[in-house]
Amino acid sequence: MLLSLAEDVSLIIHRRHIQEAIDVCTGELNGIMANSKKPGKSDLAEKMCVVVEVLIKAEGNQISRKELLRQKYLDLDVDDLGKVIDTLEAAGVLEVLKGLDGPVYKATDRQLQEINFLLKKKEEKD
Repeated sequence: MLLSLAEDVSLIIHRRHIQEAIDVCTGELNGIMANSKKPGKSDLAEKMCVVVEVLIKAEGNQISRKELLRQKYLDLDVDDLGKVIDTLEAAGVLEVLKGLDGPVYKATDRQLQEINFLLKKKEEKD
């Protein structure tokens, strides 16, 4: 980006011109940072939220793998779901149980209060 610092044809640059250029560049940088991917955010974060929201809304805060994929096949594929479940299980957010039709995912009691709090904050943002 090029900035014209002088106000007229004399092309004399004063301190205020440099300060204004710095302010403009800093503002642009802040805009670029806001529009780019935020550091520390997982590529799967949105998909994790999808799974957590389904668990919160599900009866008994649990759902089978088959039913989860049936409900959210547009948001999740099998590969991403595996990564999401592994991550959430390792974090203690859910546990994987054996069901008649395959795995069943259940939110841990300890995490339910925290998840509800985070979901409310997310809804307030949206």
